[in-house]
Amino acid sequence: MAASVSPAALHSVTLQPTIVYGPVRSRRLGLSLGVNPLPARYKLCSFNCPYCQYPWTRERRPEVALRRGELPGRQAIVAAVERALRRLRRHGPRLNALTLAGNGEPTLHPEFPALMRDLCEVRARWYPRARLAVLSNSSTLGDPQVRAALELADDRLLKLDAGRPELFQKVNLPMPGITLDEIVRNLARTAGVTIQTMFIRGLVDNTQPKAVEAWQDCLMEIRPLAVQVYSLDRTPVAPGIEAVPRADLEAIGLETERRTGVPTGVY
Repeated sequence: MAASVSPAALHSVTLQPTIVYGPVRSRRLGLSLGVNPLPARYKLCSFNCPYCQYPWTRERRPEVALRRGELPGRQAIVAAVERALRRLRRHGPRLNALTLAGNGEPTLHPEFPALMRDLCEVRARWYPRARLAVLSNSSTLGDPQVRAALELADDRLLKLDAGRPELFQKVNLPMPGITLDEIVRNLARTAGVTIQTMFIRGLVDNTQPKAVEAWQDCLMEIRPLAVQVYSLDRTPVAPGIEAVPRADLEAIGLETERRTGVPTGVY
């Protein structure tokens, strides 16, 4: 086992206060312009992961945020993205990706399918070479409209952090009714996905051999295009969550690619 990662090596991140943020240098996407379709003052998510860089989930129901007027509307989101892309096209650095992520789970936005269609049009108009990416925790894939909207993206980066139901509950703390079996089944039904997996130790540990093997079994069922494994880069919300050293991540990545045949990168 490699030496542990010092907490001092991590950095803190606050909630995104605006619809558009960046561009930021992403470990996986290059220079990326972020899009936050969620509330600015709190995280709206169907998970409550202890490793999250943002505060604990306050609200899991998009209809509540919508009723309170805390969700940006589709037209406001598209207008903000268009302004940013127009500015970058004229004066900014070359963009690699336009990434829908933000303060929680972006597919919870009630207009997500229409928003994806609009973003495709805006991207084609102002920055056609930039890839359209979506980061999702995979919890909403049971909705056929969400799956169809995700297929409009160039990169579907979807989360799977565990291969056992009891570990899934600890690593992701999902809202009631969300099960690992359902997520794996829906991931297998979604075309062209890249699986992203956060490995952690400490209070919760998903790096033990049996846990990794169960996760790999799920990958073989899903048949993704690729797998991206990584660990903490930012300070987690829960005390006691620790980063996994890169050498250990590389060992997991090599064994995963050998066993599943899926290209696996370490970030």
